Amino acid sequence: MSEPGGARSATASAFRTDIEGLRALAVLAVLGYHADVPGFAGGFVGVDVFFVISGFLITGILFSEIARTGAVNLANFFARRARRLLPASALVLVMTAIGGRLLLAPVDFPLVAGDIAAAALYAVNLRFAWQSTDYLAGDRDGSPVLHYWSLAVEEQFYLLWPLLLLALLVWLPRRSRAARPKHAPSLPALRVFLLATCAVSFAVALWLTERAQPWSFFSPWARAWEFAAGALVYACRDALLRLGARRAAALGWTGLAALALGVVHTEEAGFPGASAWLPVLGSAAMIAAGTRGAFPAGHIGGLLSLAPLRLVGRLSYSLYLWHWPVLVYAMHAFGPMYWGEKLAWTLASAVPAALAWRFVEKPIHEGRRGATRRPVVGFWVGAAASCSGLIAAAWLAGPVLFATPGVAAENGAPPALEAQLAAVRDDLPVVYRDGCHLSIQATESAACVYGHADADVSVALLGDSKAAQWFPALEAIAQARGWRLLSLTKSGCPAAEVTLWSSQLSRVYRECGQWRDGIFERLAREPPDLVLVASVFPGRVYDASRQEEVEGADARSLWLDGWSRSFERLHAAKLRVALLADTPTAPQDMARCVSAHPDAPERCDFPLPAPAIARIETDAARAAGLPVIDLGAHYCRGGRCQAVIDGLLVYRDKTHLTPAFVRRLVEPLGEGVDAALARP
Repeated sequence: MSEPGGARSATASAFRTDIEGLRALAVLAVLGYHADVPGFAGGFVGVDVFFVISGFLITGILFSEIARTGAVNLANFFARRARRLLPASALVLVMTAIGGRLLLAPVDFPLVAGDIAAAALYAVNLRFAWQSTDYLAGDRDGSPVLHYWSLAVEEQFYLLWPLLLLALLVWLPRRSRAARPKHAPSLPALRVFLLATCAVSFAVALWLTERAQPWSFFSPWARAWEFAAGALVYACRDALLRLGARRAAALGWTGLAALALGVVHTEEAGFPGASAWLPVLGSAAMIAAGTRGAFPAGHIGGLLSLAPLRLVGRLSYSLYLWHWPVLVYAMHAFGPMYWGEKLAWTLASAVPAALAWRFVEKPIHEGRRGATRRPVVGFWVGAAASCSGLIAAAWLAGPVLFATPGVAAENGAPPALEAQLAAVRDDLPVVYRDGCHLSIQATESAACVYGHADADVSVALLGDSKAAQWFPALEAIAQARGWRLLSLTKSGCPAAEVTLWSSQLSRVYRECGQWRDGIFERLAREPPDLVLVASVFPGRVYDASRQEEVEGADARSLWLDGWSRSFERLHAAKLRVALLADTPTAPQDMARCVSAHPDAPERCDFPLPAPAIARIETDAARAAGLPVIDLGAHYCRGGRCQAVIDGLLVYRDKTHLTPAFVRRLVEPLGEGVDAALARP
């Protein structure tokens, strides 16, 4: 988000009404995208427009001060940013915490509280980047403060940019300053610096987008070139002032067309790579077109200066802050929505946004002149705002983080359900903590041996997180029977030889195929007595021949072929193999459901899904003459899968069983493994 109210020209004291209108276009694009309005598929590029605007305005402010005084008063600069941005931001964080307490399931309190705390510290972009590549982090698109990532990037820009420009001023050779007024900055040197910044940052964006797209999307280093593009417009202002009226008008309308094209056609996959140039250059062109300050008939500035657009631009910061938590909580309260309903809630968010602008943002920003000029006031305002966000986060997390643990009864009864729910998000098999369950980007498995390392009988567990969920029971079996247990699991990577598209990486999941090939070669060199394989059907499979994801019958066909190839490959290596049948996927997050209905967890039970998907892998295994270990009867009874059995929470999310419940299945699982080992 560009600084609210910050549309003053970098070249004169006149207010840039066209920039205020451009801010309106940017926020409307984002609002349309979040509401799923047709034609706004690439509306997320509105954030890039804000970055360009900020680069232009802040660079102009800083260099104007350098020209006047030879330096930048950093205390005043940061205090002004704090007064303008932080109070309105903190208010939304506090209201988001209150809304979370009212509308979220308690099990989600700590996760959202962590988001709010990171947003209050303006580091939430890094938190989301890490979580986006964490396979078990879930769908973070539902975080009510997801949109704060861009505010964090801007704050990081505000912290670093003045220091970089001051360093540039100090670095300039003295002789380059001799012919200029005492404090005038060197625009040619600035242009060289900005072009270098654009080149390096854009190269970082391309490199990260190819390898870890979330880090490119959320990283300030991959976004720095967008700020630098706006700064370049300021650095080229002398040439732009000489631009004729017709050329300026053509430049502005071309920029608007580029931005519109970006809003309609830009795809999230591969962004912010090369496709980010369209909105960035478009917005930079519109800012450049208005450098002269006069908007004759036919100029883009006249359109952008229309009163309705200026009003939206004036409210854009508050609109951006309020619209997303309102929309997220509306969907929590009323369920999935069509785009028309989402748009209605998005428009409704204009009411609290306008009130916040009138009674919080505007008064603090335009307070008494003497008081607002004192940097210490701005710092105290910023500190109070950040602390209020942190306090709100702690208050939201409190009911779960500080819940009284349940005490197991003497007869071995499980802890209270509330205690299980409080720990469920972090309750994972030990292979996660040990680094033996590989992350999405890892390709090399360590020698993860459990049980008895020198045992005569060795068992290997192979597959994705659905295989790793069985580890607690298998480890107990290996310890009790003196076996050697080898863990070979990786997030989102099935044992079936299929190509997948990674939603976390926004590209083909190359690391999965590399890891799986290496594991098959390793098993052939060091064959265990039994290989237990388990994986979940991903729903969509990447068809390399068609260069696209497929679903339905096409995906199921590729899934069957993939299992057949894997079983043939394992058979060729003369390995004894057994399939652990997949556990049913619930229609909702079961821990969240039970958390919302702790006194009636049976409300979360769900009908046993049709076996069509699970039958694919079991049919492939049986066709290859392999045994299938199916424990479904222990958690799905009478055609329904249960959320809680004998006081134990069964599922930790939609798909994975809790370690505590898996340990309950040691005996039936051990019987199945024994039978598989006894086969020729």
